[in-house]
Amino acid sequence: EPADLKEEKLCQAFSQVLLTVQDMDEEDGHLPQLCSEYVKDIYNYLHVLESAAVASAASSFLRPGGHRANTDPHTPRLPAEPTNHKMGNGCLKASKYFLFLFNLIFFLLGTALTGFGLWLLLDNQSFIVVLNDSTDVKIACYILIGVGAFSMFIGFLGCVGAIYEIRCLLGLYFTCLLLILLAQIAAGALIYFQKSVLHDGMTKMVTKVLDNYPGNNSKTEQAWDFIQKNMECCGWNGRQDWYGNQIVVSSSQLLFPCSCQNVSLTSNVSDSGFCEAQASDWPVYDRGCAASVENWLFTNLGVVLGICIAVAFIELLGMILSICLCRNIESDYEKVSNPGLAY
Repeated sequence: EPADLKEEKLCQAFSQVLLTVQDMDEEDGHLPQLCSEYVKDIYNYLHVLESAAVASAASSFLRPGGHRANTDPHTPRLPAEPTNHKMGNGCLKASKYFLFLFNLIFFLLGTALTGFGLWLLLDNQSFIVVLNDSTDVKIACYILIGVGAFSMFIGFLGCVGAIYEIRCLLGLYFTCLLLILLAQIAAGALIYFQKSVLHDGMTKMVTKVLDNYPGNNSKTEQAWDFIQKNMECCGWNGRQDWYGNQIVVSSSQLLFPCSCQNVSLTSNVSDSGFCEAQASDWPVYDRGCAASVENWLFTNLGVVLGICIAVAFIELLGMILSICLCRNIESDYEKVSNPGLAY
């Protein structure tokens, strides 16, 4: 209840009690004369207070902010509510829900990265099976899985911090996003400026795989056959990469990998293992798989760049929203410590 209404009720209650005591004094005469005069003085004083409270309530009105305004100069007045207070609350809610939605998307992207890394490691048809002897490639896949899991953790952290408005979680979330963005920029610069080094390293790894191509329908063979058949290529740089294969070199027959065969030049329907050639010139594709991979990348360059830019934009948006939300939460804490600011 408002303070003036409580004061009015209190005055009425005391007045009733004092009237009862005064009646007892007049009827029974048990109270001393001094007490009777004291009771009368208190009654008169409370009567004045009651009259003042009624007059104050009659002259009161409500301000636009919802606070009671009093014309009594002895009654303390509360400052008017700022017009931008509601706007601040609206910005706080908007930042909170936008940040939650962003982190939900970020969590889903992390899930996709983790699933992609697991697919590369576990799928028999993935390119990683061909390079299963390469420690570097496996480490890269594990890093991809780790980045995806970390992105899921960051998304969860941002969702919790946004919904419950926890400034320490939002600060940690901002720091992690900044580190991820810097790491992505560094990785992109490294790939761009070290293209020749990466190409040479990949060539050495694939050449080692082709030299030890077993021809016994293993997982490595199935994966490499899948790549050569679907990309219509042979070897990494060309057919000459197969000339060092142990089975091809040691065989008395003219053997070539069946998955390399050009279907327009031969009627052989086998697409795995080794096939026998009728002449020294193999009926295979001349283009290497490296060129096919590069053509695929150039063809889908717009999609790849779009994904990279979208990820960077989402990260920047999350950082901006986290800063805005932290600023609004800080102003709310100041309002609690300084109650006058709440109005």
